[in-house]
Amino acid sequence: INQAWQEGVTSGNPNSGYGIHIIGGSAANGYDASPTANPSVKVYDPVSNNLVALPTATGTYLPITNYKGYFVFAVGNRSTNIFNTNAPATPTTLRMKGEIKTGDQTVLVNPYKYTVMGNPFPAAVDFGLITKNNVRNSFYAWDPMLAGTYGLGGWVTVSWNGASYDATANASSITQCIPSGSAVMVQSGDSATAGSVVIKESSKTSCVGQGPLARNGLSEKISILLSESNTDGSKVLMDAVLTNYADHYLNERDQYDAVKYDSKYIGLKRGGNLFAIERRKTITANDTVFLSINSLSMRNYQLNFVIANMQGLGLQAILKDTYSAALNDKPLQMNDSNAVEFQVNNDPASYATNRFSVVFVAMAPLPVSFASVRASKKTPGILVEWKVENELNIKEYVLEKSADGITFYPVNTQSAMRSNSSTTWYNYLDESMLSGNNFYRIQSVSLSAANNYSETVKVHIEYPANAPVIFPNPIEGNKINLLISDQPFGTYHFRVLAANGQVIRVGKFSVNSVLQKISIALRSQFPIGIYQLEITAPGRAKLINEIIVR
Repeated sequence: INQAWQEGVTSGNPNSGYGIHIIGGSAANGYDASPTANPSVKVYDPVSNNLVALPTATGTYLPITNYKGYFVFAVGNRSTNIFNTNAPATPTTLRMKGEIKTGDQTVLVNPYKYTVMGNPFPAAVDFGLITKNNVRNSFYAWDPMLAGTYGLGGWVTVSWNGASYDATANASSITQCIPSGSAVMVQSGDSATAGSVVIKESSKTSCVGQGPLARNGLSEKISILLSESNTDGSKVLMDAVLTNYADHYLNERDQYDAVKYDSKYIGLKRGGNLFAIERRKTITANDTVFLSINSLSMRNYQLNFVIANMQGLGLQAILKDTYSAALNDKPLQMNDSNAVEFQVNNDPASYATNRFSVVFVAMAPLPVSFASVRASKKTPGILVEWKVENELNIKEYVLEKSADGITFYPVNTQSAMRSNSSTTWYNYLDESMLSGNNFYRIQSVSLSAANNYSETVKVHIEYPANAPVIFPNPIEGNKINLLISDQPFGTYHFRVLAANGQVIRVGKFSVNSVLQKISIALRSQFPIGIYQLEITAPGRAKLINEIIVR
């Protein structure tokens, strides 16, 4: 360590712009002189689950490869006067000499607590390309750009959500790309047995440093960011947590959840666990996000609740605050950022760990408004269009059709767009036109299964005089008599449909004369009602006739 990071000395600055001071012990053990004995380099101890000073006996005179990673506080290069607490930070370069590691690099992962995993290569590696054996698909990295207690940084959790990697802090540049020379913390998959990771040559990636993180834009999620509020109105991010919701997640703790590395600042508390990222099944009424706050000073803070892709679910997020009546029961926007200012003072209730929670409550459904419904002949069918307003709690729309305006059957179902705009248009082209009147109406189905109907519209279709004729109609017995005149020769296909759209008879017949009678056997007597006979002529033209059975 002394050779790599201190340029081989414990005093002076032999190489301008290189190295750092390392304090925490005597010069005999490789430390620089300092006004404080606090160690500036620490390593992770899995027994105590803490960051501890380097071994006293060796100090900085130990092989740098003895540990997979180090927690280093650097104020600048060795020209910095560390006795001057107001000395400005300076840039520096740390350099190591030795044999470059190649091939598979295996790191054994402790069954309990955490394990430090360093990037062993002179290139960035993608955490998603690292082989994991009983190791969670998540890691913890220190971001020095976060505020933290002293403005020196904070932990960021990066975790796989089933489609991409999420990070707890949106403002952090930490990604699944681990730069050369960096180390992160990982955990056993079941927190009971040992695991391992294998970093291969194929784990290397072309990304440099810390780039933007890929995200699953369609995931229902709530990110909660904790920031310090300064007197000038500026905010400094300290910590963040995240909850994703999807059908393929479980509400019990599993490999998709990421526990928090420490209990500081903000966490998600559930079932004795403290999570940085929690993955749960699709959100339902009365689901609750239980926040845990800890280690806050007496000052002003901000919680920013960033809720995404939850509009149109029929739910409303409500902030619960056990201390401030002004904040308690505050509604939160369901697809937006919600900044909430709060204060911590000398009242223990103001910094109670369970002060905040978010409850999702069911909203009273509002009836959708059909602003316009219209139908018109448009080749090769009838175009039905409808405009809706206030579709916040709508699940889907069912287009229904009728030949007499009394008995309707469904012909098309469309999921509600749940658009943020005040009005939304839908349409459907019905290519199965009836000869005569075609009636249409739209049924809206809400998330609570309540239904609402639009007005009924009508389009009248006149087929040519030589169109197929059904005789008699209502039909008699169990057959349809059809007279075909002046139609193209060839094979015709037909379908008989019930009023609900169910296909109950299919077949084909041939036309080889100018005037031809066709009999279609129905095999059994149909129940009383209205049916459709759909005939597809050569060239794909469709002819629709109404059949009445009495």
